[in-house]
Formats: sequence, C-alpha cells, structure tokens
Amino acid sequence: MENINELDNQFSHEWTDLSMKAGYKRKEQDIYIEEWLLPYNNKSAGKPESRENPCSGKKYRFADLVDISLIDKLLHGCYSITGVTNALLDIDNKILSAVGWQDICIKFHRASPYTEKRCRQSDSYIFDHLCVGSYVGYKCRNGLVDYAVPIIVEDQHLATIYAGQCLHEPPDKEYFRQQARENEFDEIEYMKALDQVPIISKEHMENIMNFYSQLVQVIATMGLERRRQIEAAEGKFVKAFHCSPDPITITTLEEGRYVEVNDAWVERTGFARHEAVGHTGGELGIWLSPYKRELLTKSICKSGSVQCIETNFRTRSGEIRNYLISADILNIDQTSYLLCIHKDITERKQMEEKLRLSEECFSKAFNASPIIMCITTLEGEGTVIDVNDQFCRVLGFTREEVLGKNSLDAGFWLDVSERLLVTIMIKKKQSVRDMEIQFVTKSGELRMGLYSAERIDIAGQACILSLLIDITERRQMEIEMNRLDRLNLVGEMAASIGHEIRNPMTTVRGFLQMLQGKNNYLDDSETLELMIDELDRANAIITEFLSLAKHKLVKLEDTDLNLIIRHMMPLLQVHALPQDKLVQLQLADSARVLADEKEIRQLLLNLVRNGLEAMPPGGVLTIRTVREGQYIVLAIEDQGPGIAPQILEKIGTPFFSTKENGTGLGLAVCYGIARRHNASIDIETSSEGTTFQIRFNSML
Repeated sequence: MENINELDNQFSHEWTDLSMKAGYKRKEQDIYIEEWLLPYNNKSAGKPESRENPCSGKKYRFADLVDISLIDKLLHGCYSITGVTNALLDIDNKILSAVGWQDICIKFHRASPYTEKRCRQSDSYIFDHLCVGSYVGYKCRNGLVDYAVPIIVEDQHLATIYAGQCLHEPPDKEYFRQQARENEFDEIEYMKALDQVPIISKEHMENIMNFYSQLVQVIATMGLERRRQIEAAEGKFVKAFHCSPDPITITTLEEGRYVEVNDAWVERTGFARHEAVGHTGGELGIWLSPYKRELLTKSICKSGSVQCIETNFRTRSGEIRNYLISADILNIDQTSYLLCIHKDITERKQMEEKLRLSEECFSKAFNASPIIMCITTLEGEGTVIDVNDQFCRVLGFTREEVLGKNSLDAGFWLDVSERLLVTIMIKKKQSVRDMEIQFVTKSGELRMGLYSAERIDIAGQACILSLLIDITERRQMEIEMNRLDRLNLVGEMAASIGHEIRNPMTTVRGFLQMLQGKNNYLDDSETLELMIDELDRANAIITEFLSLAKHKLVKLEDTDLNLIIRHMMPLLQVHALPQDKLVQLQLADSARVLADEKEIRQLLLNLVRNGLEAMPPGGVLTIRTVREGQYIVLAIEDQGPGIAPQILEKIGTPFFSTKENGTGLGLAVCYGIARRHNASIDIETSSEGTTFQIRFNSML
C-alpha cells in the first residue's frame, strides 16, 4: 500500500508480541522497518504519485476530532481477537495506530523493487476506490489480500483504517518459493514469514470488515460531534473575543507580535487593527518598559498562565492607562501563542486614589478635630467602631477601652432615651443638630454638650457619626456672667441709693437714741431699743449692698493670707463653739497675695459662717491654704450634706438664699470680692461636704 510507505518510527514502537512470531527480536525488527522507510522518508522522488482524493478537504485533522489513544486501544483489541493486521492513517499518511504488520510484507515485498512496484499498484487501487462502497478489498499481485475502509466526516476524507496482509485459503507454497527465487529472497526466511501470515476465509474477513465499517461509522459520528463542538466553541470564542468589553489580544509567544486584536483593544489604544497586526507592543510604543513583557513571558512559561498582573500601557495619544493582565498559552498548529485579556482599571485606580486621599483627610480631620467624635453602629445599642483623640482626652477612656463596646456600656449617654431619639431620627434620614445633652466621663464627672449626628455607611453597614461639643465650661461661664451681671446691677443700685437711704436712717436713729434718754419714754425703752436694732440691721444690709458696688475702691497690697486667718481665728471660734462645732487650720508655709485685708476678712467670715450653719453639731470646718503652681488657693471645707445641683447653679445670685432669715447677699458679696481681686471661686460638693476654693494669683 502507498500508505505503508509512510510508516515512521512511531509504528515500530507499537509492534505487538503477535507480530514477532517470525523469531526476530524487537530491535532487529525496528532496524528492518527503519531501513525500509529510509528511501521514502528522505527522497520525495521515491513516493508514489500524489492523487487528489474527491472526498478529501483537509480542513480538519482527524487527530483533532477523536481520542486517538482510545481508538488505538480498540484496534489493538480487535487484532488480539482476530489476528488481522490493522492500521489507522490520517489523510497525510501519518500513522495514528498500527499493529500486527507481517514480516513478509515489511522485509521482503517492500524491500525488493519488483515486488514493491506490485505493492504500489495495490495501494493505488485501494486509494482510488476508498469512496466507493463501505470498504475496499484487493488481492495484491504478491499474493496477499488487503482491505481498507475510509473515515469520512461531512464529505471530508479524514483517515483510513487498513486491514489484511492475510490469505483467504492455504497458500500455494511452490508459487511463493518461485517468487522468492525470482526476487532473490532468502527462501528459508521467506517461507517462515509466509507461515506467519494468517489464513482467514473471505466470509470471515467480510464480517471483520463489516465490523470495521460499523466501527468507522461510530468513529465518524464521534468525529462529527467533536467537529460540531469545535465549531461551536470556535464560534463562541470568536464572539466572546470580538464582543468582549475588555481588550483582548493574541500574540506570538516569543516575539510578542500581534496576530489578532479585538474591537475593545482598538478603541482603548487608538491603534487600527491593521496597524497592530504583525507588529510588537514595543514597536508600537505600548509597553512602557519592554523588560516587563519579558518578565511576563517568563512567568507564563514557568506557570502556564498568569492572573491579574498589574501594568501600565501607553495609548496612541500618549495617555498612560492602568491594566490588569491575565494571560494563557494557546497552541495552534504546533505554534505557541499568547492570549491576553486586559482589564482597564485606570478609573478604578483614580477612584481608589481619591478614596485613599479622602480617607486620609477624614482620618486626619477625625483625629485632629477639637470636637469629640465617635462612630457607632446604627442598629442595636450602638457598638463603638472608632473614636478620635479628643474623645479620649475629654472622657478619659483609652481607645482600647471603648472599641467594640456599645455606647451605653461606656456610660456615655446619661439619658438612654436621648440615644433612642437620635436613632429614630437617623433611621428617618434626618440629621441631628446641636441637641443639648448631658454625658458622663470615665471618672463620673457630669458634663454638658451640644450633640450632632449624621448617618454614614461603612463596608455596607449603617453607622452613626456623632459629634459632641463640650460646653461645660461655656455654660459655667454663662452662669458666672449672669451672676456678675446681677452683682453689677445690684452694686450700681446700692451705690446710687445707699447714701440717700443711710442719711435719713442716721437721723431717725439719732432721735430714737435721744428719746431713750428722756424720762417720759422710759416705759418705751424696749420698743425704742428694738427700733434701733432694726435700723442697725438695715444699715448692715445697706453696707453689704455697697460691698457689691462694681467700682468700689479696694487697696490691693502684699498680704499674707495665713496671718489674716490666724488673727481672725478667735472670732471664728466664737461663732463655732456655741454650736458645738470646731474650726481647724491647715496652712501652707507661705500664702502671700495682692489683696485688700478688710475684704479678705469679709470674704472669710461670710464663707465660715455659711459652712458652720451647713454642718450638724460635732462637725469640723477646715480652713486651708495651698500653693498650686502660680496660684494660692484659700479653701473652706465643711462636713455638711452638700449642695443640691439645682441650688448649685444659683449660688452667688443676689437675694437667693436657702436660709429662713437670709438676705441672699453673703455669697454675692464673696463673688464680688473675688472679682475685684482677679480671683475665681470653685465649688466641690458631695454628700460628705462642700469645699469653696478661692484662687488668687501668687506674689512669688
């Protein structure tokens, strides 16, 4: 057969044990085959004349349509059962499977020019009649019978199954001996090879060929289905390639020359398809750094594919854009190509950079803000996600102490209903602005603030951004300013009318004293004495009024507070001992300030009286002087029940008093004295007592 002339080394490696019955070793058989193939593999002039097969059209290769290894096992199985030589060759005469070739053909008939010519005639007949009928049978003029059946898929002759090298009846040995002598064969070896040829009846061979014919039909069906799958896959690939919104290219693996580019690539790069095909990315200036393409190729050759490698490309206009490249190797016609999919992430990178800058700005603004800021979840009790530095400074918590906890556990909300109201407003997509609330620090201190809130989403979770302005000092300042305004008003009134009231009162008091000296009024002496006492009391009140005067003149001198306190100690004990109370001193080594001694005496006397009146019998009142940096602190500490919050706010307001017979001017006078001395009054109170602290600027 002509096809046999194209046997290659693959055929020799598929020789089965049954083909070695002639007594030759495997290595010797391989040598015979190689010697027989040599003239046909190396000299094109020695091949039979090529003929155009009417059924052929080499659009597909048979090996691409079916599983050759499966077909090979099937044909080997057929040979094991029937003992009939078979082979599968594609349209290019490439052996895809072969088993059981007879030595009489390989070593003798194909080795002699005369008998080899007869083999060619047999090959030619079979080749010309492959498309006629289901199979072709022909008795070679060398005495053996050969059969063939074509594999045709949609009118395309893709491969051929050959069978035979057999006899239908016992051979005429004299004929074969004569043939051996005519062709100068080794007659003994030739006859041994003849004995190895199977004798199969024509009817049995027809059954075998009918089986091969049916097998061919199955193979053809398999090939057709595979072909349709290939066409469908190719169609899908082509559609996906050209319709993809992402740029896709096919380039040669080694040089990187563009073989095909899709419409998205043309649109994104600005190059026309004909400008790209046949050129490399380096030649077009697309790769900013050619060595990156080399690194990409090395990585692909090492691992087979790459996923999401970030790189930059230059468009025709010179714009630099960011891409994620995923690439895989395609093997087409034994040539390696590179399939690259480019994901344009330029806008995403720009958005990520803007987001990064935005987050960086927010983070800096969040942590550097002088306003208390906190981020909590909207649902539930408000799990704390983050707090800023001001939150930690004002409330006294560390960030680790509050993160992950809810705002209620942290004790931030004094009134839980306020937090519920905020949650309801945020869920209704309303903003919270300047809501006045009270909050508690870690130490338990009660403070006031203006609360604002907005909804923000973090990683898809609804959260509350809380902002709190601490207005505790501002509110205290407002209270102090109101108190001072009242003091100023009262002081101005006292300065305006004090003398006008005192003059008639002095006249009345003088006449009452004169009447006391007359005998006619001896019976009214008690009444007159009471009237004089009330006038004196009224005069004392007027004196206190005058002490509130804003522009009252004071003489500030270098004064030792400790000395004033010690001088007043006997007077203070006089007030304390009748009430079964005690006054004790805890004085600093030095307490020198600029002060008016008379006003300091008035201040000290008023505060000590109030402290003694607030304590039950047996209580101890402590007068203390302490140096705190640049200040000298005068502290009067009692052991009373403390001052209620609602009263504490009104302390120092003129005419406000909790005493039954109080004028409400004592503490107002004290605040006025402190103001004139550029001092401040702080009050610390609890259920165990109250301390008034007056802070003076130190002389030292």
